[in-house]
Amino acid sequence: MICEDSQPISLVEDEGFIHSIKVTAPLYKSPSRQTTNSLIDQKYEAVALILRERLGSVPNVCLTTDIWTETHQTRSFLGVTVHLIEKCILGSTILGVYELHENHTAHLADQSNENLFGLGTDCRKNYSCGYKGGE
Repeated sequence: MICEDSQPISLVEDEGFIHSIKVTAPLYKSPSRQTTNSLIDQKYEAVALILRERLGSVPNVCLTTDIWTETHQTRSFLGVTVHLIEKCILGSTILGVYELHENHTAHLADQSNENLFGLGTDCRKNYSCGYKGGE
């Protein structure tokens, strides 16, 4: 629920949440904030390992980036997605969303790609490139 609905981890300590759990499942003991943190960290590590193995098993991937500004708070973000083909099936995974602290431009996205992923100058020339894994 916390991840699916983008709720803060502190939700498990809120009176309304505690009351709701007591009413709907009186015998259920809700995990603490620390336990919830630990469970999310464990899940992250497991998913990251699966993704690393998955990316290591394909010969090529393609990274795409998108920059947008949240209109209500005027904060800018950079989203990075990896695309790959496994057994003739196209797959995509979001690698991350990063808050930007300066004006967003194509140059900034290019620079961010290099900083985040260590991409070389060939990628900067074309802005779209493939990473050859396993070499």
